[in-house]
Amino acid sequence: MPDRTPRAATFLGRASCPPLLHILSHMPVSQTKSAAIDLLTSFGFALGRASVHTARTMMLRELTLLLDYVPADDAGREEYVSAIVEDNCLGKRSQKNRVLTLGHLIDLYTLDGNTLLFRTLRHFWQREPGDRALLAALVACARDQLFRQYLPFILAMGEGEPFSRPALDVSIREREPERFSPVTLTTVSQHLASSWVQSGFLEGKKKKHRIGTRPGPGAISLALLLGYLAGVRGALLFQTFFAKVLDCPADELVNLAEEASRRGYLVCKHVGDVMDIHFNSLLTVREQELIGEQDQTASSELLKLHFPSLA
Repeated sequence: MPDRTPRAATFLGRASCPPLLHILSHMPVSQTKSAAIDLLTSFGFALGRASVHTARTMMLRELTLLLDYVPADDAGREEYVSAIVEDNCLGKRSQKNRVLTLGHLIDLYTLDGNTLLFRTLRHFWQREPGDRALLAALVACARDQLFRQYLPFILAMGEGEPFSRPALDVSIREREPERFSPVTLTTVSQHLASSWVQSGFLEGKKKKHRIGTRPGPGAISLALLLGYLAGVRGALLFQTFFAKVLDCPADELVNLAEEASRRGYLVCKHVGDVMDIHFNSLLTVREQELIGEQDQTASSELLKLHFPSLA
């Protein structure tokens, strides 16, 4: 195992989870919303406007190299920090680039085995390698505002339809006319397009076109878990933003969930239109307790507020 050094240790506190809070039903509305935000943040969600895509893409190649280099499911953040900064497992040319890359990967994925989202990403990364691109995309959706905000642009395209970056520029400018300079807008749209190629929504280099996704049991498990953490239950889990990111018909998603249940990733039981889904095998006892105390209405409202609506 790589040595831990003071330089590496400076990153161990970055994006650390706040204390887990009990969600009390008698709280005023503002406090209930604040507690719901704290709970989702402790699970690994990032609900602010910050985005790696102003500087980089979703960095799937770097994530893959890093998780290959640090293969243990239970590795701590210090091991990822040391692998990037000290061992230079990503092959960066300078110390500065190593540090910047580390920061971006933390912002995208937390690199914290104590955080539920990253722990679940690692769990399925090893067990369902065919789902890796979509697993990374789902976590990026939960943590990166620009990636999730403009994913509907690509999901609205039909399979085989050519991608137009100028059209994406227009969409961003119309939604946030004062946010980006022309140069930054071009950078953002280029990075988003690259991330959509990496995650399997687009194909091509100079000329890109829409392709269909092929999610597996790991991807559906994580997509449903993300909705569950945000307070959604039952059959409605198949209608959340995260489920729709998988870009599959509802009946196909149900079939994938049943396969995931057979593999022990989740429990999916349904009688007629009534469906019960839970994730005890993926959650710690403490996480189960917190979810049991969760104000589902407040969390669901946050989901609607911070994540785009997909038809």
